[in-house]
Amino acid sequence: MYNIEDLFDEFLNYLKAEKNASKSTITSYSTDFFVFLTFLKNNKITLDVEKIRTPDLRRYITHLKIEKKYKVRTIRRKIHSLSSFFKYLLEMEYIMKNPMLPIHAPKEPDQVPIFIAEEDLKN
Repeated sequence: MYNIEDLFDEFLNYLKAEKNASKSTITSYSTDFFVFLTFLKNNKITLDVEKIRTPDLRRYITHLKIEKKYKVRTIRRKIHSLSSFFKYLLEMEYIMKNPMLPIHAPKEPDQVPIFIAEEDLKN
């Protein structure tokens, strides 16, 4: 069994030492991970990385959207953080299959341009 908390600490050290990640990147990843870990514990989902499955991750994303009411941009960042973590676990052979692969980040809504009348620009 590989405990997710221990491996996340290892992942952060990897980011600092080998990827030269900035302090803000480390802080963002840590914050994102804490939210994920809290979700796992509150929902009695395993902390063994080998047993975390894609449906668990989909439930987490739904939780972020429905219960936490996070904006799409925040959800996308949290998905990216988890994707990086699980990719690292796969590369280090802690897991044999990446449960994040089928997960797609939600698209950001198109922003509708606001047009200003020419006479309003003159005022």
